[in-house]
Amino acid sequence: MWENSGDPHTRETARVYVLNDAGDVWPFAGDLAATPGEDQSLVELDGRQIEAARLIQCWRWLFGER
Repeated sequence: MWENSGDPHTRETARVYVLNDAGDVWPFAGDLAATPGEDQSLVELDGRQIEAARLIQCWRWLFGER
C-alpha cells in the first residue's frame, strides 16, 4: 500500500492497481473515470506508477469524454 507523503500528521493510503498487460490500460482508465473517488488511486504497470487522476485526464482527452 502506498502512503501519501504530504502531511505527516494526516497519513492517508491510496489504492494501488497493478496491471499486467499494457493493453488493459485504456479500458481500465475508462473504468476509473466512471467510478467516483478512484482519481485518488495509483496505477502500476511494469514497475512504474502513475496517479489515476493523470491517467483519467489522458483517457478523457484521447477519447473525447467529459
